[in-house]
Amino acid sequence: MTKMKRGLDIDDDGQAIVYPVVGYTAFLAFGMTVGLRLEYVISLDPTEKPQALQVVLTPTQARELAQSVLKMADRAIQPPASGGAHN
Repeated sequence: MTKMKRGLDIDDDGQAIVYPVVGYTAFLAFGMTVGLRLEYVISLDPTEKPQALQVVLTPTQARELAQSVLKMADRAIQPPASGGAHN
């Protein structure tokens, strides 16, 4: 069973389990929802075939997700405060 911390799956060392995204496609699904296909790899081995997750979101969910991702992108490109980790 995967352990969780702050709503994230974590490994035995307490680190978040993440996979690099190598591609994505957004599309209109069923004429009324937003489809999102995320392609990812388990390792950085260039011969590994990407896996994919396809989800649908309501327009409201898509807007909220986009705003949240933009907010995190802005935080990620800001230099960390001196003398400490940046979360």
